[in-house]
Amino acid sequence: MSFSAPPAESDSTLWEDDGAAKLTVDMGLLQVLKEWRRFPGTSYGLEVHNLSNFLGKLYTVVSVAGFCQIWMFNGTAWSLAWDAQANGYTNIALWPSKIWNGILYWGGVFDNKAGILSYNGVAFTVTLIPGAAGSEIQGLAVFQNKLYAASTNRSVYSSATPTVASSWAAAFTLTAGNGLCGLAVVYNAKLYIAETTGLPALVDATTVGRIFSWDGTTLTAVYTIPDGLAVQDCAAVL
Repeated sequence: MSFSAPPAESDSTLWEDDGAAKLTVDMGLLQVLKEWRRFPGTSYGLEVHNLSNFLGKLYTVVSVAGFCQIWMFNGTAWSLAWDAQANGYTNIALWPSKIWNGILYWGGVFDNKAGILSYNGVAFTVTLIPGAAGSEIQGLAVFQNKLYAASTNRSVYSSATPTVASSWAAAFTLTAGNGLCGLAVVYNAKLYIAETTGLPALVDATTVGRIFSWDGTTLTAVYTIPDGLAVQDCAAVL
């Protein structure tokens, strides 16, 4: 199964799957291409999951229905950097990304096992998180010189050496609730974790999500999200 590179353009043009330019936006030299090609044989369009500026290049994850690739933009042209299927994975999704200590990390799920894909500028490495099978990583944050990974099994794992599988350990687990542990951000010397259902269709009037803070020792529920609402993103501006 193959995927061809998006068309090269000198401007910042958004493309749709019929190959026609639909919208031009002022984004400097960055070209953000959403659904630039239909996945063969399906009704799904490829989705751009995140963008990372790493070692002077732009990296983006594109995936659909278990198909996942990482593409790199050097300021002039796009090229394929990593292919999940070529590396033996048939059911994979990558969600958050984080740069730490000169390494780019993506969190996700690898054939039904939560894990981390890391890239040091030369090689890609998959590290599965022990005890997190059947879940996926939807939040990454660097806190107190460790990489924290928020899993949909409601546990948050941490590691000072995240490329070594045996070094991962559960830092804390959210108390009982309806939401999935997903989003992570550091603010005012605390790590904040938000419950999220992940899909709007799972949210109804009985859904209660919360935001927790973690200071390295104590987990505290700091906010209850109104019934029927779910957190889809969180960010801190330092």
